[in-house]
Amino acid sequence: MSKKFLLLIFLAFLATQINMAYAGMGMGPPNPPCGVAPYPPCPVPIDGGLLFLGAAGAAFAGKKLYDKNKKQPTA
Repeated sequence: MSKKFLLLIFLAFLATQINMAYAGMGMGPPNPPCGVAPYPPCPVPIDGGLLFLGAAGAAFAGKKLYDKNKKQPTA
């Protein structure tokens, strides 16, 4: 490899490392611990994802029932 290419790679690496060091200095203090939780992981509230999971389950069950009723011959 040529010396210019190696110098360019080294300078790019150096600039990246300096940029990361300055970004790390600008961060605030870490979050406080959970407080009243008796175990290490903090409890996380269940958001709207549970609603979507229930809706998907209801739609899947409805499709299964529809397909089952569609295949049964009528007497």
